[in-house]
Amino acid sequence: MVHRTLTSVGIGALAAFVLAVGTVLGASPSVLWSQPNPGMLQASTMAVSWAPNGSLVATGLNDRWVRIRNATNGAQVREILQPHRSGGVVRVLFSNDSQFLAVGNASASTQFRVYQVSTGTFLGLIVAAVDAKGIVHYGVDAQLAGAPGGAGQLSRWRVADLPVSVTTGSGYDTITTRFQLSPNGAHETAISKSTVTVRRVSDGATLATLTGQSAAFSGNSGFLAVWKPSPSRTTLHRTSDYAAIRTINSPDPADHIGVSWSPSGLLVGAGYRPFIKPDGGWDQTGIVRFWRPVDGVLLKRYDSGLDIAVTSNVTFTTDATKFAVGLYNGTTVAAMS
Repeated sequence: MVHRTLTSVGIGALAAFVLAVGTVLGASPSVLWSQPNPGMLQASTMAVSWAPNGSLVATGLNDRWVRIRNATNGAQVREILQPHRSGGVVRVLFSNDSQFLAVGNASASTQFRVYQVSTGTFLGLIVAAVDAKGIVHYGVDAQLAGAPGGAGQLSRWRVADLPVSVTTGSGYDTITTRFQLSPNGAHETAISKSTVTVRRVSDGATLATLTGQSAAFSGNSGFLAVWKPSPSRTTLHRTSDYAAIRTINSPDPADHIGVSWSPSGLLVGAGYRPFIKPDGGWDQTGIVRFWRPVDGVLLKRYDSGLDIAVTSNVTFTTDATKFAVGLYNGTTVAAMS
């Protein structure tokens, strides 16, 4: 692959989203609070969301519990149990006004249960469907449409942060495809079997077919980051033509990450890093990385204090000064960015 430098237009667009941070290669994040899973069962934290107003952090675990915590100290303020056989929580997202919480479960991967944050009351469903052109569309059921407070108004939600998964076939022929819209709603990624298909939402036209296991649009929808392993690296594509403009290598070629973007425009990777112990055995550690996308410089590298894997998405405060992640052992950690 030919690595191109960013165009002057690309540099300007990205620079507007980049927070000026000095390079820090630290072993552990600066932890604000760390809260273990209070449940009796062994479980992993699979989803996190920081409320836009900064007051709360929601966590979802694969033991079916959603816990809403005080963002200052991590103290639990509310817990919500998901339905029997829901398969565990895979996504949580606060509404734009922080009044409602959408919860996605593994067994209903095209639905999101909406709750009132102040009471924990179930209000109805955000539902998604993929049309014949492969484009995902969002709507609400009748119960949510009539819910008080306008929870059913899709304008209250960042639907680009509510990816859906569709599974076809069975047994060895099972294929799962993950669909996610760009923040501006113009493009969509569909990831399946290490292939990222990019489509135009207006007509379903395929704009690019890329190799990768994780992909994320930048906040301004101007760039798409695509990660692939062996060795671990992320390629940036500009969405005007999906040309590759830079490849960013992970600090360790064995890094296994999912990619995302911070609100300030930094490229973020989180997951795990396997390694060989002094006795010759294998082990792994949870990791979080922050890169400056304009030049690919690694700004921060966290390789300890994160159990054996970061198992959730990375969520941020709106000013990007703090972030939270969920860990394999069920702990939720909030830290300084």
